[in-house]
Amino acid sequence: MPMLNAFKIKPYDLEPVFAEWTDGPIFTGNPKKDLPVREWLEQIKTGCVERKVPEECWYKVAQHFMGPDARAR
Repeated sequence: MPMLNAFKIKPYDLEPVFAEWTDGPIFTGNPKKDLPVREWLEQIKTGCVERKVPEECWYKVAQHFMGPDARAR
């Protein structure tokens, strides 16, 4: 069983990242106002790399920067 522990995602506190990253790219779900999805995801990835966020947490960062309409879909 100890081998399986190596694959568990370690907890990572994203609150300091969100507190510091106040100008993150917002994805509202409105195609007329939003960046294309690929560009938005690239900005999320770049921001996560700059802030040394573990890759397994990038989706949580993306969810944080989604507007309520986009999140509801």
